[in-house]
Amino acid sequence: MRYKVENFVRSVFAQLLEEEDATQKEHGQLSGPLEWAKRFRQCQHFVQMLSYFNYSAIPEFEGKIDPVLRVPISWKEKHDFCQFKATYFAHCHQVGRPAKAGNPLETDPAFLSQSVAAKNASLSQRKEVKH
Repeated sequence: MRYKVENFVRSVFAQLLEEEDATQKEHGQLSGPLEWAKRFRQCQHFVQMLSYFNYSAIPEFEGKIDPVLRVPISWKEKHDFCQFKATYFAHCHQVGRPAKAGNPLETDPAFLSQSVAAKNASLSQRKEVKH
């Protein structure tokens, strides 16, 4: 059962990356960043489902399990990647910018500075509401 679920999650992850690259090559940008954010968030949830399997009881994974998510480190990396991409696409949708495929830190250098500025603005708005 575990192998079937892992294969399913692996295929969803691979297909998502392939579609992202193909769309970028075909159109030059990714339209509908909110839809992409939803798809990466769904893939993140699929990876979280793997925590239902007791990896700590499997000798080959001994010492290679993330203590918080309770999945092997390789799956934790995919989880974090999907979370990062979902956040990136949601940010692009929020500020009205076109999204780009690949690593946003390499393909969209303004993303990091804008997301930090947006977070700081959001925090200052929250403080004003509380007072």
